[in-house]
Amino acid sequence: MDTVRWKSGDEFRLLDLVARFRFKTVSSLSFQLGKLVDRTAQLPEIAGTDWEALGGSTSVFQILGWLDAHHPCDGFHHLHLRIGPPNRYVSWGSIRDIVPHVREVLGLPADVSYCVELAGLSRQVRTEEPQTEFGSVERVNTTTGVEG
Repeated sequence: MDTVRWKSGDEFRLLDLVARFRFKTVSSLSFQLGKLVDRTAQLPEIAGTDWEALGGSTSVFQILGWLDAHHPCDGFHHLHLRIGPPNRYVSWGSIRDIVPHVREVLGLPADVSYCVELAGLSRQVRTEEPQTEFGSVERVNTTTGVEG
């Protein structure tokens, strides 16, 4: 993973959020996850925002979570993604969409082995490829494939 190319202000789309570059090391990148919101936004995370305290701004980047990417890592999984989004993004479907997109944005091969931890305030899912163990904190109906 080329961390040198990442600079202040760099960002990319992730689900319906924006991942905004925050800091890096030789083998890690950290991003803030959020949305550019205005006074009319109906996000639960910004309910009650005092817009006047923000200097009368018409829009702000509302930080809703974070994403850390580590590569290359020692061990079986060379890419580790640790993501802390709002609970509504913590699902198997989110992981399915996040992993290939982040690999592409970071310039990693599609077959790089990975471990992903997606943890909100009260929900968490984790997966890895290839699998070395199985564990789940989400209940999934094996007949329908629906969470809950």
